[in-house]
Amino acid sequence: MTLAVEGVDFIEVEPSGSPYFCDWYACLVDETPDNIIEALSEPMGLTEIKPCSGVPQYERSLALWSHRFSDRAMFEISFGGNQGASPHLVAKGYVAHEAMKVLRRVFPSHRVSRMDVAVDLVGPQLYEQVSAILRELHLSSGLKTRTINHDVPAMGRTHYLGSRESLVMVRLYEKDKEQASKGLSYIPGNVRAELEIKPHKRADRARWASVSLEDAWGAASWTRKLAERVLGLDAQVIRRAPAMKRTDEETWQQILSQHMKLVNRLGEERAVELLRAACREGKTGLDEAVRSAA
Repeated sequence: MTLAVEGVDFIEVEPSGSPYFCDWYACLVDETPDNIIEALSEPMGLTEIKPCSGVPQYERSLALWSHRFSDRAMFEISFGGNQGASPHLVAKGYVAHEAMKVLRRVFPSHRVSRMDVAVDLVGPQLYEQVSAILRELHLSSGLKTRTINHDVPAMGRTHYLGSRESLVMVRLYEKDKEQASKGLSYIPGNVRAELEIKPHKRADRARWASVSLEDAWGAASWTRKLAERVLGLDAQVIRRAPAMKRTDEETWQQILSQHMKLVNRLGEERAVELLRAACREGKTGLDEAVRSAA
């Protein structure tokens, strides 16, 4: 398949002929850890469960190993603590694509916290061509951008567009040089473009659980332009969920979660007292009230 950039081709990875694959998939599932592991056991080919570091905010984390992959766990599941948040699952690297398929089949109502969509391209002067397009988008949209040029050129270059804190960021790097620097096999001229998606709202996270890898490039107007110019892809627009008005209880729970360490130290009754005082004095937050009272 030929791309919009002249002389460049996809490196196809799927039996269907699709060049797009998932390189990182993380989500929340509203089930108990035991139910999650039991439901995933057969579809993933579970062979072993080991403790792992996982997500720091949770009390426990387990690595779930599959007979399909010998050198890394298929899933890491973190649970317990974290103000009662649902268990969090993550799959990284080359196992993430299969892990995403399993999760979408077994738990279709999960909520995505991060999804990386990658595509491998090959062609002459490809990094320079795509990097120039990223610079154009930076100038026209004001997006954050940065490049990494290693002291050792053989390690390759990387170009980022967008912010890690926002919904979407793009990463472009010389995959062939990265592989070569690790002593691994590589395809000369291979450049990888990655789309990093991090939905924040609950409704948006639920919506991303069913978005196709091709349509993921429709996350923002600038990623659609990038996909059209570089990949020849007409991605569907992924609209964000409308803002919903919180109830008073939801607002209070958000305040507690934002200042949990402070509330635990003071006790909720004292925290409420300080918050009321802050409101009377026109202060905007619990932490400001505590600083003024200290």
